[in-house]
Amino acid sequence: MTRTAAPVMLVIAVALGGAVGAANEPEPLPSGMESLGATTSSDLARALAKVRRHYGDDAIVIESQLLVNAMRSGSVRATEVSVDGVRPHENKKYLVFVVDTGIIFDSTTRDETTRIHMLWETIMAPTLEHVHALRVPADGIAVTMRYHHRPYRRL
Repeated sequence: MTRTAAPVMLVIAVALGGAVGAANEPEPLPSGMESLGATTSSDLARALAKVRRHYGDDAIVIESQLLVNAMRSGSVRATEVSVDGVRPHENKKYLVFVVDTGIIFDSTTRDETTRIHMLWETIMAPTLEHVHALRVPADGIAVTMRYHHRPYRRL
């Protein structure tokens, strides 16, 4: 099984005035939910409050919607979303989200382009419907979605 990370938010970042890529000097990241595992509601509330303090309410909306939409989109493995901090790229700063979708695609029926389109349509587009005015401490956002793919056996 192959694990792939797709920079699905490249289109949105371009629309916001730049392109998204690798970071040079990352800020310290205070994400919260990536290491919670099975957790109590008070732990989750603390993690969300930490993200809100550092990145604002829209970061909470985006993080939550990415998680919910990934889980609704056919994830069969663990699904996780983290805020990876603000990263610079070409004189712009982007708030970076990393999504482990938990999705395993059949690589014999879905090529990379199709997989990225599916991630966009089932996870990103519904997430962006909940963001009315992007208010984050950056020029835009970037989202990397990780997924798995392998050829399925024919029965």
